[in-house]
Amino acid sequence: MDMRTEFDQFCSNEAHWLDDYALFMALKSKLRGAKLMDWPEDLLKRQPSALARARSELAVETDEIRFGQFLLGRQGKRLKDYAREHGIFLIGDLPFFVSLDSCDVWATPMDSYATIACP
Repeated sequence: MDMRTEFDQFCSNEAHWLDDYALFMALKSKLRGAKLMDWPEDLLKRQPSALARARSELAVETDEIRFGQFLLGRQGKRLKDYAREHGIFLIGDLPFFVSLDSCDVWATPMDSYATIACP
């Protein structure tokens, strides 16, 4: 399978997180690293028109981010396979909390949280 086909398959298989992640990271860069809670309200609240505009304006950037994630996943798999062949088992990291300044919070509507404790 050629790399383009692999990439397209990766994007399709991982769309459930990859599309929001790529757009979040492109927006974060466009907004010069501003914390999520300081984003314009239409983007913070994921208003469909604002998201459509951002997807259009940041199409190149989001594709670059998707491709970077594809390469990272591909290289990670190769490393994991190599390690396993040599009797080494790698364990991935898991977050203990979700940062308020993250794609996870942004991609999940705020009204779905009962409460958010902020220091």
